Formats: sequence, C-alpha cells, structure tokens
Amino acid sequence: MASALLEIRHLSVSYPGPRGPVPALRDFSLEVLSGETLALVGETGCGKSTVALATLGLVDLDQQVTSGEILFGGKNLLYEGERYWRRMRGSRIGMVFQDAGSSLNPVLTIGEQLIESIRSHQNLSRREARERALALLQEVGIPDPPSSISRYAFEFSGGMCQRIGIALGLCGSPELLIADEPTSALDPTLQAQILDLLRKMKRHHNLALLLISHDLALVAECADRVAVMYHGRLVEAGRSDEVFVRPAHPYTRALIHSLPRLDSSGRKEPLTPVLGSPPAPGQDLPGCAFAPRCPIAEIQCTSAIPPQVALSDSHWASCIKAG
Repeated sequence: MASALLEIRHLSVSYPGPRGPVPALRDFSLEVLSGETLALVGETGCGKSTVALATLGLVDLDQQVTSGEILFGGKNLLYEGERYWRRMRGSRIGMVFQDAGSSLNPVLTIGEQLIESIRSHQNLSRREARERALALLQEVGIPDPPSSISRYAFEFSGGMCQRIGIALGLCGSPELLIADEPTSALDPTLQAQILDLLRKMKRHHNLALLLISHDLALVAECADRVAVMYHGRLVEAGRSDEVFVRPAHPYTRALIHSLPRLDSSGRKEPLTPVLGSPPAPGQDLPGCAFAPRCPIAEIQCTSAIPPQVALSDSHWASCIKAG
C-alpha cells in the first residue's frame, strides 16, 4: 500500500464574520497517498476550496486555523514560517485554481508568468526557463507555443486558460497537484479534455492528484478514491468502486441518485434532487449535519456526531445506519 503523502488531521478553520468566526472546516481529516488520484466532492459551500487553501498555507494560519495538523511527507507544515511555505508552494505542492482566467495575471504575458514561476523554484537562467515554459505549453496542448508564449490570458479561450493554469501548476515539478474545480464553466467536451489532460500529466510527472469537484459523474472514472464532504466534515470515503457501487451515507446516495440517467429505452429519467438546502456555513448542529435533509434520520442522529463505521479496510461512512 502506498504511503501517505499528505495527511490532514482534525483540522478546524474559521473565517471572520460580522457575528464572529464562521467555521469552514470542522475537525476535518484526510490523507492523499503517493501516486493516487483522490476526488474530494460535495455541494458548493461545504469547505472543499478551504481544504486546498489551507494545504497551501493561503489562509491566516495564526488567526483562522484553530486546531489540527497538516503533514506533508511527515512534516507538520503548521509549525513552519512563511519562507518555508513559499518554498513549498509550487515546488512540492502545485495548484490549479478554480477560475484559470481570473487567476492568471492580465497585464503579464503567459510566458512571463511561467518563466517567473519556474525560476522561483529552479536554478535556471531566463533562457533555460523559457525553454522549460515552451515545453510545458507544448505538453498541455497549447497550439504554437513560440507564438502563444507572448500572448496575454484574455487572448485565450476558457479551455486554453485552464490548460495554461495546469502548466503553471506543474512549473515547479511538484509531488502533489491540487486541482480545484478545474472544469467549472466549461462545456462537457472541454471538461472531458481537461480531465484527460490531468490524468496524462499525473502519469507523466508521477504525481499525486487531489481533484476537488461538486460533480460526482465527472470524477467517477478518473479517481482511485473518493471522499465525500458535507458542512465542513468528511461523511464517507473509500475506493471509487466502493463509493459508487455501495454508497453507505444517505448524502452520498442522494448525490448519486441526483445524477442524470437514462432508462432502459434510452429516455431521460426524471431528476431526483437532494431534498432541502445545506445548512448555513456558520450554523452549528449538535448531531449529523445532514439529518434535517435525511429521509432515514432518527432522533439520535440530531444529538451527536455519528462515529465512522468501517465497511471494509478502505471504506467508511459516518452514519449510524452505515453498517
């Protein structure tokens, strides 16, 4: 079994709000194994992007991280200073942001951005860094790299900007690449192309990939493991085949049942939405946060956080009825 490259243990993160701190992660634990693709899925607002930002030290570690550990290669990053974080970002942990068009600098050419990122992590001359940038653009499928390297982000389509974002994430030859909603705002054809590119880059660069998405259907074929998140906590995790074939948490089942599907004659079946609405980010619930929306909830579900129930060596769910 592969070793854990990234371990997040009992992490709690809160953001400042007009009425006090607003919890985004609540006693959150997760591990990413070397060389695997782990999909972190859940509805908008459940805290997925906060996991990525905290892993990169892009939240206020003194004020917003209230408890927990973030271990990378066995070393607790929360004990390190900003200089260490700056060396880590890009060189060992790369990031593909949710909206590549907005994350790219509009007043610098993509070549200048790539070259700056490459030279900040590798001892290369500007000429060597430019050759590396051209090779990355070629690798991610940008047409005519020698011409494209001098263009600006607004001159590219959304799909091309996402490819450039992936190239930026790979500049420092990281061991872990975090892709936060890398296919958002793209049509289905481009989504498939971007996922295929991420799979290709993972194999070619021998990466671990943390793929963050709200779309279960999107990650079904590319993830080795799936972790399902709700209201700042994990509620289920396991191998992809286990979670999709034998979902154990009612929230996971509701997400899967809400996917578009065809009946035996090839006609679209009616959509089955997840009932109710997610709790507000700052809302404190004494028991299972999904209980108000759960069709099989009992009184005890609302009184205490349910324990993790092991369903196999690799699959668990936080539900009293998971067994």
